[in-house]
Amino acid sequence: MKPELKVGLLFFIGLALILTFTLFVTDWHSGGSDFSVRFPRVSRLKQSDGVTYNGVRVGSISAVTPVLSDDGRPLVEVKFTVDNNKRKAVLIDAKTEFRIVQGLLGGATMEISSSGGHPLKAQGDLAGLVGTEPIGIDETLSSVRAMIDENRAEVREAIKSLRSGIKNFGEMSGEIRDVVKENRGAIGDAVTNVGSMSEAIRQVVKENQAALKTAMDNLSAMLAENRESVKTAVLHIGGAAANIEAAVGDNRDDLRKVMAGLANAAPRLDKISANLELITQQVAEGKGTIGKLVMEDTLHTKSVQAVDSFNQRLEEVKPVTSGFSQLKFIGGIDYGTNVSSGSSTSSAYIRIEPRSWKFYQAGASYRTEPDSRTSVREDPDKLHVDFTFVLGWRFLANDAQQNYRLSIAAGLVETQLGGWVETPVWRDRLALRVLLRHKDNGRDTDDRRYEKGQAMLRATAELRLWQRVSLIAGGDDLIDKPGLWVGVRGELLDNDLRNMVTLAAFKP
Repeated sequence: MKPELKVGLLFFIGLALILTFTLFVTDWHSGGSDFSVRFPRVSRLKQSDGVTYNGVRVGSISAVTPVLSDDGRPLVEVKFTVDNNKRKAVLIDAKTEFRIVQGLLGGATMEISSSGGHPLKAQGDLAGLVGTEPIGIDETLSSVRAMIDENRAEVREAIKSLRSGIKNFGEMSGEIRDVVKENRGAIGDAVTNVGSMSEAIRQVVKENQAALKTAMDNLSAMLAENRESVKTAVLHIGGAAANIEAAVGDNRDDLRKVMAGLANAAPRLDKISANLELITQQVAEGKGTIGKLVMEDTLHTKSVQAVDSFNQRLEEVKPVTSGFSQLKFIGGIDYGTNVSSGSSTSSAYIRIEPRSWKFYQAGASYRTEPDSRTSVREDPDKLHVDFTFVLGWRFLANDAQQNYRLSIAAGLVETQLGGWVETPVWRDRLALRVLLRHKDNGRDTDDRRYEKGQAMLRATAELRLWQRVSLIAGGDDLIDKPGLWVGVRGELLDNDLRNMVTLAAFKP
């Protein structure tokens, strides 16, 4: 029998065993979601999106369905699951809040916020709890537009009031000038009265000369009694006067310039006052750019048109952006080694999932030579890595466990034609994978990447220990030289980035 026929027969036998194992082990008749809560409405929430409790992911969305309340109101029922190992830490009481949080990169998450209560055990613990409505950018713009439409009359009245105020200010300036002109005689009389008041003061001093003399004698006696203190004070005053005189002497030219500047500024102030009066008058009459801006409704009309145009552009791009919001990006790295031969493979990849049942995966890998081979030195100017690009499909959806019972991928695997088949055997914790690809046997035997034989068959089991870290173990090179294969894999989902950005920027 030819080697190619052996490889094909062995591959289909392994695939049949995996399918048989899946059909008998997987629970086909398991129930639906563990819990459900109702919302007035949701935004961008879909199946397989995350469920967080106080910012920590504890489960995922299993279904989003429109329903009717007992009184006939339309509601949205969101079914979700909570991981068994985290359910005791999810506390629920009458103050617990359920809300939909939208990420900056698209998608949504159902967030549970609680500060106490009892552990979530059954659906009855959620009785009477209703989620809050989400708020997005489209709702915000609609609210702004509605507010402008509702207050259009008040805005127009405010602009008219501003116009009247500017007009009144201009009229008031003219009235002040007229008042000064009309009362020029009264102002002159006031100056004359100041002179008359000086003469009256002189007469009062003359009539009270004796009293003033007595006061001066008392002041002389007081100065005689306090001569030393007065002398000291006079010396201090003299020193201060000398300092002031010296400062004035040093800055005599600057003071003269300041006084000259004040004298020169007086005519300019008159001009500024006249110009200000002219400007306010023209604004009140609706002349010039500022006058038209204040007195006409053009600015208000164009503002409303701009908001309407922006709203229309958003509606036009929604069909385009809605597809991007459903994309999922998963980045990962893994490392594995054949314990028997000593050859190891390190790789980095990115997986794009436009739909939950379809994915594309591309990456690069580096494979070392076996311990028994001494490979030649490679050209440092060339890129000595292998590339992977496969197209994958998932079949047989399992709603209870939130996964698919069978995944198949085909394309280039480490720069060779190949593919793999994968199936879960225990929820999302344990999965089996069978990988088959053509061997890289077209190179020199002392080349690092040379492989002996026709086909590489690897069967492994992957156990997820933590949220994003898994251990891998199984058999490698099962056709030509079987050996133990062990490895580790780590992945980072786009939901991790969305949750970090959401917690940092949109925390209520």
